[in-house]
Amino acid sequence: MFGNNNQPQSGIRTFFGSKGNVSTVFGSSSNMFTVVGSGDHNGAYFRNGNMISGPDGIHTVIGDGPMKTVFGPHGEIHTIIENDFGGTVL
Repeated sequence: MFGNNNQPQSGIRTFFGSKGNVSTVFGSSSNMFTVVGSGDHNGAYFRNGNMISGPDGIHTVIGDGPMKTVFGPHGEIHTIIENDFGGTVL
């Protein structure tokens, strides 16, 4: 979804949530991806630098390498640990 060193990832990736949920991310271009299976976060997202615009608002991504912190539009904070096939959302 974000990729190492903030380089966008393409293809299909799977992310596991801390509450047992599983989401699939389809990367369709270097700055667009679609999230499925994530409840209120389902939909198409567009990335410009460290800002991501989606159906639930604007998110800010901080960090590089495999670990990122995402600040959501409603004050929520998530840590995402990525690997080549997906990752974990804490």
